[in-house]
Amino acid sequence: MKGAFLRFDPRVISSIWQSSYLPHKSNLLYGLAVVSLLAYAALGLSHHRGGSLSQSVMCVLGVTVFLLQGKPLVSSFVVKLFACAVLIQLASWGLSLQAHPQWAESSPKVHRLGVWFLIIPVAYLFGGQTRNIFLVWFVVFVGLALSPWLSGAGWSELEYGFKGRRVDFGIINAQHTSMLFGVAMLAILSLTYRVFKGGGHVVWFRFLIWAGALTVSFMGVAFTQTRGVWFGLVVSFVALLFILIYLFWVREKGETSLKPLGISALALLIVSMIGVVSLKDTINLHRFYSEQQTITDLLQGNKDFNHTNSAGVRVVSWMEAMEKVEERPLLGWGGRGRRMVVEQSEKLSDSFKAITRHLHSTYFDTLVNYGIAGLSLMLVLFGYLYYGSYRAWKNKIMPTDMFIFIGMFFPFWLVINTFESFMYYSSGSFVFSLVGGCALSYIWRDNLCSSAESLNAAKSCDDSI
Repeated sequence: MKGAFLRFDPRVISSIWQSSYLPHKSNLLYGLAVVSLLAYAALGLSHHRGGSLSQSVMCVLGVTVFLLQGKPLVSSFVVKLFACAVLIQLASWGLSLQAHPQWAESSPKVHRLGVWFLIIPVAYLFGGQTRNIFLVWFVVFVGLALSPWLSGAGWSELEYGFKGRRVDFGIINAQHTSMLFGVAMLAILSLTYRVFKGGGHVVWFRFLIWAGALTVSFMGVAFTQTRGVWFGLVVSFVALLFILIYLFWVREKGETSLKPLGISALALLIVSMIGVVSLKDTINLHRFYSEQQTITDLLQGNKDFNHTNSAGVRVVSWMEAMEKVEERPLLGWGGRGRRMVVEQSEKLSDSFKAITRHLHSTYFDTLVNYGIAGLSLMLVLFGYLYYGSYRAWKNKIMPTDMFIFIGMFFPFWLVINTFESFMYYSSGSFVFSLVGGCALSYIWRDNLCSSAESLNAAKSCDDSI
């Protein structure tokens, strides 16, 4: 073992990182792929060049391992969706080249929708194992918590945040930073039951770690002052309420003890109160109400609403996007469609056009670029992961706290992508690859356990999670 610390030894990886899938034909290749995944988790947020490089390496190694060793998962539904994504982008590019070559891209690009399917190599490397997933997520959270120093301006930026100024810690912009801390909040909340499960003095140690992580996440959301993320969190908390009702009163029919839930709720209330009191001067409520008149005008159908503020420019660009969608509804205008909408608009200011090439909505970006076919692909992918997670949990493959997190994440994700194009940014693809990869990993494990085609699949059902 002494030599293992001096050189890369795949046996070290295999002893730490376990998989419930088929046996590995090459421990070296698999170990390198796992290391690249951990590097992606560590660098994906704080180091743009390192994150991009580690993503590419992880994708190449992960896909290679998956194709060589992942049978029968290679023929799974999500792989077929990826093939559809490639065909949709090629067809959209071909039609745009024929109909309006001045707006068509010079060559076909398949990465815009293809990046959504980073979940495939990530899911295979996760191996359906909760321990692997927790390890990667821990690395991500550490990087996120240290982002003020790794990519931001350090203590001075935190000081600005405490004074009520909007900050972003150097991660694209404040909306993306807020999204990342919002997802962290959901993940930490989903672990509440696991934190308080059992007893003894160690529960208080776990509580301190849990409370500290939750407070850091809450502060990150507060400092970044993004209304769409706050709205998404509210929707996810409502989803959590229905999930808990189903879990404890419908599914278990009152047989599950509510004591851990009560302790968790009390702890969450205390932490929330401490956070609100300590940050009451930090959260800039003026920003939340600054565009209330614009929203009121829109709801009342007033066409003279403010076109220059955040809400106004979004609505204007969405309205003009729909005009383009009506012209080419099925496959859209190609990869530069959303840019075309912005540049051809007569209502958007030149200053806005100079810095923006998208429509601040994943859904409108997808509709303009790839039409109903592209949007349908995305919604089918979301639905597959959501329902598959429920089935994996029902079959006792996915742990309950993971199911709770997935149940909160997708409502949150659907809401916030209405107001920003997260699925087309590196931050969004980073989050979706790790969260969607988690869901898909359990789905594949569930499929293997339900299949009688492989004796190795049956073994994966016996491993602890």
